[in-house]
Amino acid sequence: MTPRKALPIGMVESPRAPRFLLRIPDGLRAHLGEVAAANRRTLTAEILARLEASTEGESIDEHGVIVRVLKRRQSTGEVAA
Repeated sequence: MTPRKALPIGMVESPRAPRFLLRIPDGLRAHLGEVAAANRRTLTAEILARLEASTEGESIDEHGVIVRVLKRRQSTGEVAA
């Protein structure tokens, strides 16, 4: 039998996807729960959507530095921050 590979701290093995245990302050958790309900998402789906949106356009260069690609807003032509 092959030995199991150790998971990073906070990760729990799951048949669907790795689970990550995260401590969120109560007020933030309540707010995210309300927003998730308004968006018809689970709390997990809301957190993932926000993480994905906040990292959109990012890459890591050869020096390990995060590089953000500036996008132009389609409607106004302004540069997104």
